[in-house]
Amino acid sequence: MPDSDPVVKPPDGAPAPTQTPASGSATGAGDKPADKPLDKPKDDYEGLKFEGEVDKELLGSFREVLLGGKIPLESAQKLADLGRKLSETALKQNADAWGKLRESWTNEIRADADFGGQKLPETIERAKRVLGKFGESGLVQFLDSTGFGDNPALIRLLAKVDRALGEDRTVDGAPSSGDNRSTAQVLYPKT
Repeated sequence: MPDSDPVVKPPDGAPAPTQTPASGSATGAGDKPADKPLDKPKDDYEGLKFEGEVDKELLGSFREVLLGGKIPLESAQKLADLGRKLSETALKQNADAWGKLRESWTNEIRADADFGGQKLPETIERAKRVLGKFGESGLVQFLDSTGFGDNPALIRLLAKVDRALGEDRTVDGAPSSGDNRSTAQVLYPKT
């Protein structure tokens, strides 16, 4: 029987190469040889390169997965790079979504019939007054740095609180009713 298989026979005692279903050859697709799997899971993947700080516990878990699958270093680096790209993409998508939400909040408060439009500067001033009077500096800083201060429900709440409290008034101590009696006469009217 003629040998029509293109695979070269290995020397005595060496394992025979296997064919991959996708390419039909022992080396994989194209002219590049496929990554050689690790013979033993003793490689600790010290050659992996990461950008920035990497959590040691997460890195340990990643290495365990790589060792368990006997993933070659080149493929492991590709996985690490892909993970970084996925993380960057997720962060960008979250930042974009947060920006859109804040923009919708700004549009909502501007369009509010009771608090927006030409009343918006007064509304903002009322909200700031309540925060300045009752809010701690950490709260104000949090609202500014996170963007939660743009939330229209919060702005309306603070403006309503300011309306309910009313404007600060100076009390001069003079009787307002025109009653000229002394304090003693008011407290002890029968004497």
